[in-house]
Amino acid sequence: MPKYNEKADTPKSFKPGIFVDFSKIDDESIPDEVIKKLKDNLEALLDKNVEEFKAGLLEGHDTEGNMGYILDENQYRFTDIAEAKYFPDNNSIMISLSVQRLREGQVDDGSITYYFNLDKAGEWKIVLID
Repeated sequence: MPKYNEKADTPKSFKPGIFVDFSKIDDESIPDEVIKKLKDNLEALLDKNVEEFKAGLLEGHDTEGNMGYILDENQYRFTDIAEAKYFPDNNSIMISLSVQRLREGQVDDGSITYYFNLDKAGEWKIVLID
């Protein structure tokens, strides 16, 4: 198994997966429920499981932009937490992940940011993946 944060140099050596140390999220205002939702969504993305992926989204937020990640042919390797922040003004959470993407035979480095809000029942849901 690849080591944490190991770089994938070539498409041939690329190994999709989640290699993130979630304990780096040390902001106590970010509940464990949000981290679990994030992990579940990342697993669904890797497995290309549309039903599970949509389960984490706030109702009505299965938009083209959010769903594009799971409907594409890309493979993902999540490597680190770039930033995690709670916004008390609007009671929302942002978690940005470093990611390597294998697409069209090329590996590139980037980031994916998840935004969470509470639904009407008081459950944290994903509103945007950017």
